[in-house]
Amino acid sequence: MSSSALATNALVRGEQGQGRQPNTAFLDPVLATHEFFTLAVRGLGDKAGALVFQLNPLPFTQLRRLPLLLERLRALWPGPMICRWNLNPLRGAYGYEDAQRSYEPNDRIHDVAAETRALIVHTVRGVTGAGQNAFVTISNKAEGCAPLSARALGVGLAAEPNGR
Repeated sequence: MSSSALATNALVRGEQGQGRQPNTAFLDPVLATHEFFTLAVRGLGDKAGALVFQLNPLPFTQLRRLPLLLERLRALWPGPMICRWNLNPLRGAYGYEDAQRSYEPNDRIHDVAAETRALIVHTVRGVTGAGQNAFVTISNKAEGCAPLSARALGVGLAAEPNGR
């Protein structure tokens, strides 16, 4: 496994890319800090920008643990958040092509991902409430239409927390 995959891949993978067993170093904050953040900041200094972890598709068992995983990610870096909302849980961890085909022509929300939306809203509020910037990119494969998903997130962020 490459050094970059040590902290970003939930599974130890075989030569053909198939998952073989759980990766015990997945999202390990000490490993990520030492192997990535410290080296990037040492090399780039104040020119270092956003450091983004690209995670491979998560197995279903990991998707159910997503809130815990997001909290572990936030512990890695006390700075801005960049979130890439890519695929609806209904489409499965390996359903990019199927989701793309089923969501075309991307003109409406096909599958509302209410829990994911709520989690993103909660996380963005926490990050921005701590004085940091938060950035969210959205794929059409998240719900079927990225602009409408962005509007729904905006509505959620504009609403009073806890329905007050």
